[in-house]
Amino acid sequence: MRLIGIAVLALILFAFVAIAVNRSEDLFETGGLQDIRDGREVHVLETGEAELPDKIEGKAGHVDLEVLQSDEWTALAGFSGHRRFSLPLPRDTAFSAAVLEIFAQTEMEVETAGRLKFEVNGRRRGEIVLNPGETDMRIRIPLEPFDLERPWIDVSVTVDGSNPKAECVDDWTGGVVVTIEPETHVRVALDEPITSTADALISSGFPVRIVWPSTTPEAITSADPVISWRWLPFVAKASFVDKEVAREIDVEVPIEDVVELHHWVVQQENIRRQLDGDNNLSWPLLIVGQDGASASREFRNRTSWVHRYSRTSLPDLQLPDTLDLKMQMVSTDTSASWLLIVFLNGDIVYSRTLPATQTTFEQSIALPQNVQTIDNELRVSLISDEEKTGRCVQGRPAAAKIRVGTQLDRRGADSDEIYAGVLNAMAPEITLTIEKPITAHDLNFGFLALSKIFLHNSFDYREGGLDNLDRLQPSVTIVSAENLTSAVERMKGEGGPFWVAYSVVTTAPKPEVFAFEGRDPKLMAAIGLYRPESVLIVVPATQGE
Repeated sequence: MRLIGIAVLALILFAFVAIAVNRSEDLFETGGLQDIRDGREVHVLETGEAELPDKIEGKAGHVDLEVLQSDEWTALAGFSGHRRFSLPLPRDTAFSAAVLEIFAQTEMEVETAGRLKFEVNGRRRGEIVLNPGETDMRIRIPLEPFDLERPWIDVSVTVDGSNPKAECVDDWTGGVVVTIEPETHVRVALDEPITSTADALISSGFPVRIVWPSTTPEAITSADPVISWRWLPFVAKASFVDKEVAREIDVEVPIEDVVELHHWVVQQENIRRQLDGDNNLSWPLLIVGQDGASASREFRNRTSWVHRYSRTSLPDLQLPDTLDLKMQMVSTDTSASWLLIVFLNGDIVYSRTLPATQTTFEQSIALPQNVQTIDNELRVSLISDEEKTGRCVQGRPAAAKIRVGTQLDRRGADSDEIYAGVLNAMAPEITLTIEKPITAHDLNFGFLALSKIFLHNSFDYREGGLDNLDRLQPSVTIVSAENLTSAVERMKGEGGPFWVAYSVVTTAPKPEVFAFEGRDPKLMAAIGLYRPESVLIVVPATQGE
């Protein structure tokens, strides 16, 4: 009887364990416990307004939405490492709750102290003290009502701490590496099934892959990430893919709906810019306060400030020719000098060595036009040449900041530049046509150029290509390279101004965009040199009588 009792008890315990393991995942996912299924250390970061629901499951189930920058995400290395990323939320589908789930792998050296800090939409959500060695983590952050009203959520992850071993060795080591895993997502409890095109695309993953019903037998077997184009509805990248090679999760969307989604988002952005006064820009442009440039920095050895700007959002669609830079800096090592370097798109445009006794700096720095493109990055780096032989490599504390009054300016005479000519000929709304036949591969290059040049324009799609242009409205037509010669000859025969623009990948993975006047004798030579897959034929509106 005793053996029977033990057997019964064992069966009961086994049944209990089986039920527990197969119950909702939330049973084991409480702060600091091990997730017995995959060995991850689970943390729940709750706030007063947001507590973890018992189960993330709505009336229509749930959906996991991926990181928008999934093809760009990199690890955090060293103290203080910092990364930002975004995740979408449904736009048209009702949902009741959402939980951010961050999967991370940390590797920290022994005798090193570190912590991970998390912000969601600019609000601090908690921190986790890191353990030495390798650790797999799952961090669950329930979203607040404020978060659920946004089209996407912005996440900021910072790792800071100290590594005493790194301070006095020849080979400096950061002490910690934190990798955000691809499984990171936001789980949304759905109150109704997903039926809208926008939410179907969001739930299919990123970069978004849109099925294109090709009218040619040739199909590219995969979407090349370097020809993904930025798509405003999701602040993410997208690619067309031929129907013959599409995956089940790829979404077939009529081109009219793609354009309509883009049109709606651009309208909302233009309204925001008008309310903020961004549409009435004039030179000079203050850059303090953007991209974190105004923040004071505490650092050792070196630090940098980065400001990015797009030609499409500048006054008169012209590029700046001057940077008025104002700085303040101080160091505990008064014998060291400062090396100040200004980079523009990776090229050094200014450098100067400053004595340690100098605590302020003001200078107007020329910004060459030939270095700038549609999208530009300005980087200001400050480096101390403190002697570190025989003492801690980490360096002594220093601090610096970009002062108010730092600005971009255009002081030279206006020049007749091709991009300015193209953009000034356009209206906020442009007719978009596609000259068929064209493959998804060719279409991707066209949309890449389109998203670079006409970032803040919206489009009204019109069937028929160049044969069906509305001459009363500016138009852009995507034409495959094999049909370019006939398209250019046709436009020349019709008279009136037009431009030809195209995107190419000259240095992977960064594409470049070029534009020529349609009758420029150098156009076809440039086409032969770069061999673009497709081009844009840009036609301004016919002026009224």
